[in-house]
Amino acid sequence: MKLETILFDRLKKVIPQQASRTVLFAHVEDNSYEICFYAQIGQAYQQCYRLAEEGLIDPIILEEIFAELSGFIRADHRYQRGMVNIYTFAIDINNTALFIESLARETRIYEVKKNWKIKYLV
Repeated sequence: MKLETILFDRLKKVIPQQASRTVLFAHVEDNSYEICFYAQIGQAYQQCYRLAEEGLIDPIILEEIFAELSGFIRADHRYQRGMVNIYTFAIDINNTALFIESLARETRIYEVKKNWKIKYLV
């Protein structure tokens, strides 16, 4: 099964129904990961953890899904061991898209995340 299909199947369990677009950010390395998504509701993007704080998403299910997704990403043939892997998965009404970057370990993650938000959440 394609990674895009797996990502979509898992995420649809927690994406708010009223979201018109959702963008997943996954920073995955060999022994760690940081995953979150942003759901566009109306004109604004809402981060998944904020939605969980507001009771719109079950935080336990969210964390279970993210742990599962990190394993699928590490198993992907495009994943680069020893590198900083950034997987971006965008879902909107008519389309899904997966973008992958592999960066050097010395990469400043703060800058990557800042630029990622400018690129994908505008």
